[in-house]
Amino acid sequence: MSRSHIPCSGQKGFTAIEILVVIAIVFIITSIGLFAFISARKTKELSVLSDQIYFTLEHAKSDAVSGKNGVGAGVKFSTTTYAFFGGNVYDPANTNNKVYTVTSGYQITTTLASSDGSVVFSRIYGTPSATGTVTVADASAPTRKVDIVIGNLGDLTVIK
Repeated sequence: MSRSHIPCSGQKGFTAIEILVVIAIVFIITSIGLFAFISARKTKELSVLSDQIYFTLEHAKSDAVSGKNGVGAGVKFSTTTYAFFGGNVYDPANTNNKVYTVTSGYQITTTLASSDGSVVFSRIYGTPSATGTVTVADASAPTRKVDIVIGNLGDLTVIK
């Protein structure tokens, strides 16, 4: 019984086409992963920003209800900033205001029933001077947004 020997062609390694196919597959998988990572990061940034605005509104309402400084408290909105303030009217010159800048690439819009984009919560009861919606959106993808609804009794609802 003899063993037959199959001659080897002497070819070792990979062809250029095989290497290009592997590189293309790695590139596609990396691109998908990178896109998913960027999308998840943007969603998280939006969530954090909307939470910060929500808690700033809650802080204003809490200060007003507790009667801190004997006056109401509020939040003033613009497209790139929002400011927490004590008192019944926003005064931009007041050094006690806490002004927050929105993360680059995001913007705020409001449908508040106020002429200056602010809401003031009344002392003791916490009712708002204006009702409506504060929307935080990704400027590059406006469908990626969070709405914070301010109700008649000062109730705040987050819609993601």
